Amino acid sequence: MNATTNFTVKSLRANKVRTLVTIAGVALAAALLTAVLTTYVSLNDYLYRSEAHLAGTWMACVEADGSSALDEKIADAQADPQVAGTAIMRDVGFAKLTADQQNTQGTYLAIRSIEGDVGDICGIAPSEGRLPENDHEIMLFSTWNDYGGGNLGDTVTFDVGQRVARLAPGEEGSMSAGTMTASWGVQGEAHESEITDGTPLNSSMGVLEADIDGGIFNEDITNTEESTYTVVGFYDRPGYALSTAAGMVGVTAGGAAPDAFTDVFFTLNDVANTQQVEEAAEALFPDEHVVLHTAMLRYMGVSSDSSIWATFYGLVVVLAAVIVVACVSLIFNAFNISVAERIKQFGLLSSVGASRRQLRRAVVLEGAIVAVIGIPCGLLIGLAGCAATFAALGPAISQLAGSGEVAFRVAVNGWVLAAASVLTFVTVLVSVWIPAKRASRTNIIDSLRAASG
Repeated sequence: MNATTNFTVKSLRANKVRTLVTIAGVALAAALLTAVLTTYVSLNDYLYRSEAHLAGTWMACVEADGSSALDEKIADAQADPQVAGTAIMRDVGFAKLTADQQNTQGTYLAIRSIEGDVGDICGIAPSEGRLPENDHEIMLFSTWNDYGGGNLGDTVTFDVGQRVARLAPGEEGSMSAGTMTASWGVQGEAHESEITDGTPLNSSMGVLEADIDGGIFNEDITNTEESTYTVVGFYDRPGYALSTAAGMVGVTAGGAAPDAFTDVFFTLNDVANTQQVEEAAEALFPDEHVVLHTAMLRYMGVSSDSSIWATFYGLVVVLAAVIVVACVSLIFNAFNISVAERIKQFGLLSSVGASRRQLRRAVVLEGAIVAVIGIPCGLLIGLAGCAATFAALGPAISQLAGSGEVAFRVAVNGWVLAAASVLTFVTVLVSVWIPAKRASRTNIIDSLRAASG
């Protein structure tokens, strides 16, 4: 330990109260910065987990009619290193429902087959029971159980067929119909298709009722076959993958025709914005309709639309700036008083040969020692404060956001701790710089006179 360090340590020990107050000021700065940045990160983490819980982690979805060419594209995509995971849903058919069932389920029961990691990618998870494992098992929406329609282990039988468009009496011609609804935080150009008499209708198309929608088509269910399933599960979260324009979905595994309407959900590696996601999807599935999961992309930080997060980021920057300015004033006053009280000591050191640089270094070293002690304490206090606050207010925040099943928790992020540490250390250095320059400019004669007086 050299003379400068020894002098600094002894000064800190000799003025314990002032040293503790200064350390508390540094800890306060670190704690406030940690709390602000951690809240920002925790909010993003909560929104990401809420979206994943409700709609899955898929980044892009391809909607297409089934074919051997589509199956080849799916196989190539699954083998592509950029594709992190895939999940596939195919139309099996549509079951006619009774009038009572239509009150809770929609016009039809859209029976769809699942393949791949539908749990994580599509957010499909049973609230009771399990996912189906073959084409003789089915998972239904929880209202089937709630309204006495069936229980786990029951067998249900439906007349399952295909929807086709029929011209209403006295009508002729054709019409176009969009096959995508702009909901669930997705983005994609409307996929228009031409409807003529006898056109097959898939699960993305709404029910055609000329008297109600003012169109020229009604629809029928054709080629019906009696299908019996064992109910193995119920779900209570009808996210994007389990929402159709025709009614609620009955989930099975297998049984879809080779040309069935197909949704291919997938996630990607190494993408920075929505344009890259769209380009990658179009390269994997050329000439197919692509839908982007814009809400999930935004929370993952790969969205080109950053206006919302830019607002949050700006708010965080403003709060951090206010904290830094306030703490600079506090810490500056502490060091300024410290230097004023020891001006005689600095004069004596200067008289025995201490250079201005050494005197300045002594004060800066004092600030560094205080920072090394105060910053870790502040980080712990900031995280503990966030944990206590979120534990108290988290359930209310979750209910307010409409995702009561997802807990609002503290998200500990390495870059947050590093940023808070660096900002606090810079705050200390800025605060100590003027007192350090004052100490280095101490007048030897005045200091000796003050010391002798």
